[in-house]
Parts: sequence; structure tokens; C-alpha cells
Amino acid sequence: MATLQARGQGPVGSAQWMLDEQRHAAGLVAQEVEEFTFSALNEFEWLNEHMAEVFARAQLYGPKPVLSNASMTNALAATLRKSSRHQGNYAAKLQGH
Repeated sequence: MATLQARGQGPVGSAQWMLDEQRHAAGLVAQEVEEFTFSALNEFEWLNEHMAEVFARAQLYGPKPVLSNASMTNALAATLRKSSRHQGNYAAKLQGH
């Protein structure tokens, strides 16, 4: 108890002690918020730089069209038809030789 009063705090449970604890807790929260904010800002900075690279690369290769489910299904079916025709021609060539 003597050490608490030497630091300027009143007895445990007193109004002064509660006020000091509240200030201390608020200081800890403020410190955690500052650390989190710093970390979050660094992550957003990295993400912005990374996305800038991605979009710069996309500009080089041109935009890719966004396909709906129906158009993706049709594109897949066409690709499969082309693939099977190609494989069929290849198989015929192999059998002919």
C-alpha cells in the first residue's frame, strides 16, 4: 500500500486509484490503436503498389473480357469441340501412316 501511495495513487478502490487505472487503460488502448493503424496503413500501401503493378501489366497485355456463366459454358463447349476435332485428325493421320 505504501508503494502505491508513493507513486501518487490512492488506496486500491479509491476514486483516485480508479481515475489512474482508467487513464492507464486509455493509454494502452491508444497505443494499440496506433500500432494497428500503422500496420494497416503499411498493408494498404503494399496492396496499392501491388495492384498498380497488376493493372500496369494488364495494360500491356490488354484487358480480358469478363465472361458470364453462359458464355463461359459456350466457350468451353467450343474449345472441347475444337480439341476433339484436332485429336480426331491427329488420330486419323497416325492410322494412315
